[in-house]
Amino acid sequence: MRTPARVTVGIGVVAVGVVGLAATLAISRSQSKSAPAIEKLVEAKAPKHERVAAVLPECGDKAMTTGSATDNPQARAAAQRGLDFLGKVATEWTQQHQCYGCHVQAVTLEAMSVGTHHQYRINDSELKTVLHGMLSVKGGAKNPGGLSHDSDYIGQSAKVLGASAFAHYDQWVKSDLRDYLMNEAKAILARQQATSGEVTLPYTSSPVATDSVQGTAQAIITWKQAFERSADDRWLTAIQKGEGFLRLVVASWKSMEPSTQALEYAAIGLLAAGVSPSEDILVDLRRRILAYQTQDGGWPASIGGPSAPLYTGQSLYTLRMLGMTDQDGVVARGTKWLIEKQQQDGGWSGAGFGKAEAMWAVLGLVSIDVLTVAVNGVKDGQRLAGQVAIEIEARDNKGGGVSRVELHLDDLPLHGACGARTTYTLDASTLETGRHTLDVIARNSKGEVSRRRLEVFAGDVFMAQIGTTWANGETEVSLRDLEDRAAHDVHFEVFKDGKVVHTQKQQGAQGPLRFGFRGDAGKYEARLTYRDTTGNVRQTESLPFVHDSLEAQQANYTQVGGSLALPEGQAAANAELELVDDDGNVVAKTQSTKAGSFRFKNVEAGKQYKVRVNKKGFAVELPPAAIQAEKGKEAVMDMSLKKK
Repeated sequence: MRTPARVTVGIGVVAVGVVGLAATLAISRSQSKSAPAIEKLVEAKAPKHERVAAVLPECGDKAMTTGSATDNPQARAAAQRGLDFLGKVATEWTQQHQCYGCHVQAVTLEAMSVGTHHQYRINDSELKTVLHGMLSVKGGAKNPGGLSHDSDYIGQSAKVLGASAFAHYDQWVKSDLRDYLMNEAKAILARQQATSGEVTLPYTSSPVATDSVQGTAQAIITWKQAFERSADDRWLTAIQKGEGFLRLVVASWKSMEPSTQALEYAAIGLLAAGVSPSEDILVDLRRRILAYQTQDGGWPASIGGPSAPLYTGQSLYTLRMLGMTDQDGVVARGTKWLIEKQQQDGGWSGAGFGKAEAMWAVLGLVSIDVLTVAVNGVKDGQRLAGQVAIEIEARDNKGGGVSRVELHLDDLPLHGACGARTTYTLDASTLETGRHTLDVIARNSKGEVSRRRLEVFAGDVFMAQIGTTWANGETEVSLRDLEDRAAHDVHFEVFKDGKVVHTQKQQGAQGPLRFGFRGDAGKYEARLTYRDTTGNVRQTESLPFVHDSLEAQQANYTQVGGSLALPEGQAAANAELELVDDDGNVVAKTQSTKAGSFRFKNVEAGKQYKVRVNKKGFAVELPPAAIQAEKGKEAVMDMSLKKK
């Protein structure tokens, strides 16, 4: 497989002290009646914007709770049978047909990837066969043109489904297919409608391949993982165009009842685009999905129809992604219905689309991790203010008990308690302005761990996920507007040699915003300013860009990128990085993505640079040497962090 030429070199890294994180990129349940857990707490107390890692309690192996009605060992057992069924039938189909089938390998790989993430047993031989079917056989990704079919009409749809499977695999299993993921992401990007943001599925065959809602949602999932791994902000503009298309489609449903799958793909795509479950559009989609549930607990193909395994599994998967768990009664009833309908071989029917049906039924179950971690009081994507009361409750889905629950802020322990339940009040005023991660972690008596990560914002952060790209002679600058209530404007200015050469203003609204610039080729600075109704500036973000084709940018400048890993090997998200020249000037800033990746685009060649990493509580393990930037080359480095 051909990959772009690049040179891997050492880059000097200077570890510095605690600094604030810049926001340059982004991006009710009743109280349990069980007895309170025994808690041994050690809190982190520090001045504003300083942070000290909490010392977590030693809870030992003894579980503080026993199995209860809300634990779900039966669901995990059913999920495992379903995964075994999928692996078996996908292997048999691949060996018999020796070609790529999006309704076989792609859907199976997606289920296997989520299953791996949630700690199910995956047959290694069957996984290799599924990968062989996506890579090496007729229509596989190793062939010229990537994922394909004898009919290009079918192949374009098959490419979208397969790319989404690659994205899930890259996120949850391994990085060894990343080149194929990036190639398919680029091919799908070339098909995105420039104005609407839509990605069509030319060939549809329900329920495997349905419509443009599915096509756009799965494209967003692919591009999001491409961004997380490359930290190239051009993917953000594609994602936000896709979000815009999904928002228009959802708005058109006000006077109609769409199919169950349309509702779910819209929700899944919007979540992948960075929409918070607390935003109105997802609150409404969740309400509608819940309204489709039948009296027996399952979900139908469309409202009023009979329950079916595929739509029930897809609904459960979507609701869990929206933050619900089996401690919510509607989810528990749906899970129970799905388990009761499972056949002895692990599947749900003998229909021709049985593998796709089983994939979604399995996804509805494998979204149950070893431990269920329920969080109340804070949601993914929320802007925090004041005193935030966070409630945490965990259940062991293997029928044992929970030994400890933890709350981490930006990868540093903040709070811990022995047992399955705890509460913590987070003072948002102590957080520096910007994006933060909250990790809620639960451990059972066997030492197994499950976690949920939430991204939140503190202070005046109204614009996130700022991206730039070149398209048809225009530099596009896009962002996600987070404000959902107050009237405001977003101002866009372009500077050349310190002088304003272009201005534009839009009335702000929650969702994606896009600005465009046309002018002479060269380097510019874009400035985005959020102003409230009184004209006060509440947030300003600046970013350099080169107004020229992607090919010209890659040929005339150096691209500097890499990844950051925490001491335990997990990705180091939200670290601030600065590119520093020989004179000590900071020439560029960026933040690491959820996957720990970072990138400095369009660095001037012929100079020497170092990289400075700022992440509270951490320092670089082994700083390598400085880089001599070479035109047309990509400097790549991976760094490991250690605790201070």
